[in-house]
Amino acid sequence: MGPLVLLLSLAVSVLHGQQANNPTVGVRALVIGDASAMPERYLSTKKGYEILKFTNAQPSELIHADRTEKLPLFAKIPAGSEKDSYQAVQEVSLPAAAKNVLLLFWKGSESLNCFAVNDNILEANYNNWLMINTTEKPIGFLIGRGEEPFFIKPNGILKCRITSKHGGGVEVEGRAKWDGRIKTFYSTYWPIREGERSIVIFLRKGGRIKVKKISDYLLRDRTDRSD
Repeated sequence: MGPLVLLLSLAVSVLHGQQANNPTVGVRALVIGDASAMPERYLSTKKGYEILKFTNAQPSELIHADRTEKLPLFAKIPAGSEKDSYQAVQEVSLPAAAKNVLLLFWKGSESLNCFAVNDNILEANYNNWLMINTTEKPIGFLIGRGEEPFFIKPNGILKCRITSKHGGGVEVEGRAKWDGRIKTFYSTYWPIREGERSIVIFLRKGGRIKVKKISDYLLRDRTDRSD
């Protein structure tokens, strides 16, 4: 083997090693609001560009995306009979040291807004809940009679650990200040199930606060389809 061939072989080996060790971040997406008007967006992965599916019913499947300082979101540029190309159209700041993130999307008047939440679903349990308050009001939310309520700031996100056991129902109640008085705006029973946790979203609808509970199925014992 000549010196040039040996040098090229070593260069290819180093490149393959760098690609194999390229850091990744697990990414899921959840739309707050209407998902039908969302544009197509893609993530760069070791397998190429993978589409990020937009849904407001539950978080999308986990994708292991190439990790950079900021996560780029790509749009596909059709090229007719030639191979399609992809262009970065948006960058999302990632929480430091996050292994997995949940990207929260909502449509603004002129742009697609996105916020990344450090949410390690692979290590989560049924009692690791996520609460998202999109209203301008502070909210107190009780899960289980006799328990301490959780307080979610206006336009805030709270990761909380509930104490209620799975396998039964639990009383929940939401309170906020209206006209100078603390009022109950939501009261019902929710099931607590093994194998899933909940994402709770508070939305302002006219003069009311709407509560949306999303079942988020745990992934620890599942085979990731993106590998």
